[in-house]
Amino acid sequence: MQAQDLWAGIGPCIRQEVYEVGPEVEALARAQNPAFAPFFHQNPQTGKSHFDLVAANVYLLQAAGVPAQQIEVMPYCTYQNPEMFFSARREGAQSGRLGAGIMWKAVNF
Repeated sequence: MQAQDLWAGIGPCIRQEVYEVGPEVEALARAQNPAFAPFFHQNPQTGKSHFDLVAANVYLLQAAGVPAQQIEVMPYCTYQNPEMFFSARREGAQSGRLGAGIMWKAVNF
């Protein structure tokens, strides 16, 4: 199987507007992958960096060869929707957990 044959889904996660990260996280991410630089944005009110986790993952999938039209993103923020999702960032380490499933399905055309 080739990357262009894959479909990817990005599930609910914390979104950039509330995903504040420290300078050590930003420095490490930029050092590991300089292409991550555009996914950090400074909050003008706080001066702190926010990371766009969704855009970074879409970038990684496309860089691996998954076509953009085969990547689906759920529009939900786990932090901003407490009635729908747990969030360790919002509730602390003793919050509930989310799970995900992956399926491999052979398709004959």
